[in-house]
Amino acid sequence: MRKPTEAATAVLDHPAARTQTPVVLCIDDDPQVVEVVRDYLDRYDVKLLSAYFGAQGIWLAAIHQPDVIITDLRMPQGDGATVIETLRHNAKTAAIPIVVLTGRTDPGIEGRVRHLGAENCLHKPLHVYDLLAELRRYIEVRPKPQDE
Repeated sequence: MRKPTEAATAVLDHPAARTQTPVVLCIDDDPQVVEVVRDYLDRYDVKLLSAYFGAQGIWLAAIHQPDVIITDLRMPQGDGATVIETLRHNAKTAAIPIVVLTGRTDPGIEGRVRHLGAENCLHKPLHVYDLLAELRRYIEVRPKPQDE
């Protein structure tokens, strides 16, 4: 298992990361994938932002500066490689951990996305335990408070 980057570690160590609701941005052109991520995270104190193409995701990342970004590779109007490269070259988003979520299974895909600047690569179909384990590397994933 790859260790979190210095930037990701700094995010986890920041006092605000332990008291505020973490924000996750999911960028995928397939609305069903975004809904699966939303369903998985619905039980947890996590705010999910969604974008359905690369340029929209880049814009939302720059505006909201989420704690973690999950992105697909194959999308219209800015594929995942463009998203990662653009975010890594923007001072506001360069330190945000990026996790690729892809249906691609070609050999070496994990190495290629890490070379682009992503922290890790998850594969579709997505399993809740894989998603939660990956997010917990960068943010505190707490159950939602129960209504009293």
